[in-house]
Amino acid sequence: MKNGYLLLFLLFTVTTSYAQTIETEPNDSFVQANLIQDGVVMQTAISVGGDIDYFKINITKPCVINVAAENIPNALSLRLKMYNSANQQLTVDSEGYGENVYIDQLVCQPGVYYIAVYSYSGGDKSPTLFNLRATIDESDIYECNNSFTDAKPIQAGVPIQIALNDEGDIDYFKINIAKPCVLNLAAENIPNALSLRLRVYNSANQSLEVESQGYGQNVYLDQLVCQPGVYYIAVYSYSGGDKSPTLFNLRATIDESDIYECNNSFTDAKPIQAGVPIQLALNDEGDIDYFKINIAKSCVLNLAAENIPGTLSIRLKLYNSANQELSVESASYGKNVYLDKLVCEPGVYYIAVYSYSGGDKSVALFNLKVTANELDIYECNNTFADAKDIPLGHPIQAALNEGEDVDYFKFTLAFQATLNVTIPTPPTSLNPRITIYNGSQQQVGVATGSANQTVSINNLTLAPGTYYVKVSQTNNYVNELYTLYVSANCIPFTVKSGNWDDPTVWLCGQVPGGADLVVIRHAVVISGSFAAHANQIAYEAGGSLTMEANSQIQLGN
Repeated sequence: MKNGYLLLFLLFTVTTSYAQTIETEPNDSFVQANLIQDGVVMQTAISVGGDIDYFKINITKPCVINVAAENIPNALSLRLKMYNSANQQLTVDSEGYGENVYIDQLVCQPGVYYIAVYSYSGGDKSPTLFNLRATIDESDIYECNNSFTDAKPIQAGVPIQIALNDEGDIDYFKINIAKPCVLNLAAENIPNALSLRLRVYNSANQSLEVESQGYGQNVYLDQLVCQPGVYYIAVYSYSGGDKSPTLFNLRATIDESDIYECNNSFTDAKPIQAGVPIQLALNDEGDIDYFKINIAKSCVLNLAAENIPGTLSIRLKLYNSANQELSVESASYGKNVYLDKLVCEPGVYYIAVYSYSGGDKSVALFNLKVTANELDIYECNNTFADAKDIPLGHPIQAALNEGEDVDYFKFTLAFQATLNVTIPTPPTSLNPRITIYNGSQQQVGVATGSANQTVSINNLTLAPGTYYVKVSQTNNYVNELYTLYVSANCIPFTVKSGNWDDPTVWLCGQVPGGADLVVIRHAVVISGSFAAHANQIAYEAGGSLTMEANSQIQLGN
């Protein structure tokens, strides 16, 4: 009866774009399966309740078998099922009454594959013919590559076209890396039916990085690789169930522009030279680049990270040779970063450059420059113990090189004197403070100034002994030299009795002048016709002044 229906409907077959044939009964088992050809429409019907029609197609190489059951009669709810050569089920799909049914199956082994067509409910039937078509899609030439073992080799810089043809399809590729670099992956022109995920693995099949995007969105992944070897790329649906026969592009490129990679630890820190700018990049999330520089003597290390990409917020950190943090500076996105640190001990110092947020990355190169500033020859003099000797009456130049920098100097008075300490016209951004201490480190004088305004301590009377001058700041450091001038004017005390005009009578070894405060402790004579000068005269016990005939003394300036 069923054959009669088929012959009747064959008389009314219309021409389509596909070649057509008609099923041959009986085909109710794998053994009796009708052979169908790629792209040729087979007309069939489920005319008896419980009828299962089997078809077979011969596959010569890996491909996707697309099966379409269309023009389904309203009386049928149809199910399609596909089997391999061993009659093992591969995939199945069903639809409601009168609905077309489609299945797609990636097949990797050549051989015969079977398609079973039957009522989803099991009892439906209809004499009306509907169309069954199986097409072979070989457009994804990299199939079957669904495991690490089957990963297909690709070349850096050469785009390829692939597809995720089946639910659960995972395409693996492999690329050989000869030296440290950044592996950049780009999956583009993604079909709207796909939400894509990229994952990269090392040679041991350990996951290194993963990136995903929504439907129809391109996906990009960048991974720093430090060890030469084979790396694997997995491409698959983010949701796990998406599929599309539409080809999209996959491209892997190797970026070796950051010649200092891989330098992600103190152990791997790359040596750099003072005054020589370098270019580097933070190529991957969490990338930290370490550098090291050898310092032979005390100096100020000036670090400058410049031309920062707008997608990076950079942090600089400086460590000593024991890997202890010394200083840190950060800036916001696209901003340059500067760090200045006084280092007092010769040795190796480390610089870490990384994203302030921790998650930023950019393949764009930026500049790093380290300079060693040795202009301040008195460093390191940051404590009383490290105070540097300075001469009296001669200007010196020094600098406050960082935020916590203070400069200590010391000098010795052999006699009682009046002290004058001056910083003439400090640098524009320096507000200096001068503090004077005695040998017991007790403060005996202080003065605070402002930028471009001379600051001084004048006419401070001091006894013989050792004294300290501390120069500090009340605002920010400037890394510019300032001038310090310390002078001491001897106070003319008498050291023995004698004539005023005898230099040996006076502590300072010279005859007092009109600006001096004179202290007389002995018997002093102004001889006849001599004119003495002093600003003031003070007498202590045992002191006297005798003026001979025609002598004179002028007091005051």
